[in-house]
Amino acid sequence: MNLSVLQIIAGLDPAAGGPQASAVATALALRQHGVASEFAFPVERGREDAIAEFAAILHANEISVHTFQEPRMFGSFGYRWGISSRLARWLLRRGSRFDVIHVHSSWTFTTVVGLLLRDSSYFTRTRGYVE
Repeated sequence: MNLSVLQIIAGLDPAAGGPQASAVATALALRQHGVASEFAFPVERGREDAIAEFAAILHANEISVHTFQEPRMFGSFGYRWGISSRLARWLLRRGSRFDVIHVHSSWTFTTVVGLLLRDSSYFTRTRGYVE
């Protein structure tokens, strides 16, 4: 696989809402066309089981998953919007090794951090936010 894509999402926990299923489907479709993907997202401490189904699908298809456990320091706001200092540090250190950064939301903390990765191509999909 020649091209590498980092899929950034605020989380894969269905309780938080968002584009979890379409993000996973995108990575699976890219894999079928020879494009390597990896996921990076925060996970609320104690909610690891909530992402197990999506994580299992990704692992079964040899798609790496990088999770960043965070306490709920910003309460439900931080959880819903993917606020994670650990993810931000990881992205700033390692994000530039990817050819493309694909952010699966327009209005989250992960979007802002993704914008800081100027060495990679970057794009986002709005999916229902702008109508």
